[in-house]
Amino acid sequence: MAIQDKLHALLFGIIAGIPAIEQDGEKLLSFMDAPYEFRDHLLPEWISARGWMLVDVPECAVRLRSDGEGLAYTWASWAAFVDWTAATLGTAAIELQRAQGVTREAELEWRRSLRCLADLRMGELACRQPDIARQLPAGLTLQRSFKGGLQRGVPIVAGASASFRYQRDIPLEWCGPLIEWLAAQPERLDDALFAPDEAGELRIENDLFTGFLQWSGRVLEQALSDVQPLPVPPSELDSLH
Repeated sequence: MAIQDKLHALLFGIIAGIPAIEQDGEKLLSFMDAPYEFRDHLLPEWISARGWMLVDVPECAVRLRSDGEGLAYTWASWAAFVDWTAATLGTAAIELQRAQGVTREAELEWRRSLRCLADLRMGELACRQPDIARQLPAGLTLQRSFKGGLQRGVPIVAGASASFRYQRDIPLEWCGPLIEWLAAQPERLDDALFAPDEAGELRIENDLFTGFLQWSGRVLEQALSDVQPLPVPPSELDSLH
């Protein structure tokens, strides 16, 4: 993987974020600025399956950049893709719980409510109720979301014995699916994997988050075949920017 690709890869902390550009009064996502894991296959294939690649239809979500730097997608189509990933992963995590034999709601709720997942729960809340996001601490803003551009990235931080990501940096849209994925696997809910730093900030071990990313990639790839044409929907989170 090229260095430039690593800057855009979730696996390596997506240091470049997901910057938006503006052209003719329209908010766009440059093809090359999409997360590396989505850029070359998942995102364009999904947009094509939705029927938004055809240049001669009103729903077309692809733009030719006026600066000659290639193609871009409308931000609304990017936001719709993010919504699809979150819904797809959430459903797949529930199915994983059933496959693992974890069906008692009381047991699942206990796992979801563990103290070590507190910052992930806050992120899930901010995603489900965008109006509340404005009232949350500065570290939990929409800029921490896929739709908000992940301005901080999801950096990897070295610890004493392992590398971590801060829970506050996990994209808001994926906090819910990540919680459900963890709830399906009690062996992954060891407190040591979420050890807070000296200031008490909750983290998640990088290897564990990498496992979630790898699982997510497989799930989304398999789900592509079920994507059907649809109009571009308005995005509640995108409208807040």
